[in-house]
Amino acid sequence: MISIVGRPKFSNNYRQYIPTFTSHEKAGDTDIVGKAEYYAKNSVSRFHLGHCSKSELDNMEGIQSGLKTFEGLTLTEIRFLFNNLSTIALVRGCRNNCSHCYEDARKPFSKSDLKKDENLINYMDFEDYRQFIEDTVELKRRLNMDLSKPSYIAFFLDSDPMFYSGVDKFGKNRDISDVLSVFLSKDLNYKVQFDTAGWNVKDETRNHIAQKISSIVAKNPRKVQVCVSINPFHSILEKSYENVKCGNKEKAKKLKEIYINRMANTIYQLAPCVKSDSLYYIVNALPSDSGIDYSKNPRGGDIFVNDILIPILLKVGDLCEENKNGYSSDIINTLCSKAYMSSHTTIRAISSGGRASKNYSNLRSGINNLFVKNKIIDANGNIYADSDGNDKYATELKLNFNNKDKITLPIERLSNLRTYTKDEIASIYKEYDKKDILYIDDMEIYWG
Repeated sequence: MISIVGRPKFSNNYRQYIPTFTSHEKAGDTDIVGKAEYYAKNSVSRFHLGHCSKSELDNMEGIQSGLKTFEGLTLTEIRFLFNNLSTIALVRGCRNNCSHCYEDARKPFSKSDLKKDENLINYMDFEDYRQFIEDTVELKRRLNMDLSKPSYIAFFLDSDPMFYSGVDKFGKNRDISDVLSVFLSKDLNYKVQFDTAGWNVKDETRNHIAQKISSIVAKNPRKVQVCVSINPFHSILEKSYENVKCGNKEKAKKLKEIYINRMANTIYQLAPCVKSDSLYYIVNALPSDSGIDYSKNPRGGDIFVNDILIPILLKVGDLCEENKNGYSSDIINTLCSKAYMSSHTTIRAISSGGRASKNYSNLRSGINNLFVKNKIIDANGNIYADSDGNDKYATELKLNFNNKDKITLPIERLSNLRTYTKDEIASIYKEYDKKDILYIDDMEIYWG
């Protein structure tokens, strides 16, 4: 008998679907056994659904029966979804209109649009989201293995998740803090990441949500990564630059102050997250290696740091001092030094994709390949495949959401070459089974 540390112990209720390790060993088929043993000895990653071959998945087919979210999907298709599932698009559309936006985000459907067509949606239904999480946990329990390797999952695509708005089955309003609470209450093999570009200082709703998020993060250290995006491309600053060109310096100064106060308030409201090392900064600027001198361009790193970033950090200190909120000097220093160091050690040259390629044509092209890697769940349950930073591809896969027939904003950078069918997805794993590959990652698959 082969002894395997941490191997799955399948639930008796679903034994009809699953060939147990013991039966495999008696039959002389040590494929699953060998894989589990290999990963127990040689990898920090636990044995998960992605390690199973197509034939093994076929033998377990039906274990997902009765789980509403996965109705209509085979276990092979579920495996495809969870292998590098990177994004749950809770919100579609963004009003920040940043000039470097990689997703080239459009504005959400307007109230008049939604009133004219009841099939349009801007948000994932909260009960659809909750059902997805609960069914995922139940499937994991039935299989007694994780559905994927450990990774981060982002709660945004072309939007700011701080503006998520949902309603539960009891009619109670729900926000991003409720989404986080549901996710973190379950034993899932993911950490959560979401970015925000800030909000209006007078937006008390967002201020309150930020405080709730800080409380959740404190109870779940290192499970949530909150990223504050500070950059010279926000529409408020773009308006400021335009006013400088037009000679309206007072208006330009006022707009710059609005942005500085906006971001300082955002950092201030999320400040408690720094205690658990969960608050991060995304600092972008025009690249210094593009062959163009940006020393006089406000979107270049040096001017941005001196004119925008440092004043934001000084304002954060002022807010802490003014409000007497009990933040220690260590927290304040960490907040400020972390952002300042980000600007000098990890300031990122903006990518050439999306809106940046239209506004800054001299940027170098980004990744250019057709390797399918990340998966995206849209607000209506449609599943897309992302070719690792280039085009996105539609698939025939769809979660059985209440809003499955609703219409979201078009996915930007969606390839019009083809939609990948269920048969093509199934054939991927058949081909790899023939080659006797121990474990396949979708990033190894070339979609020609």
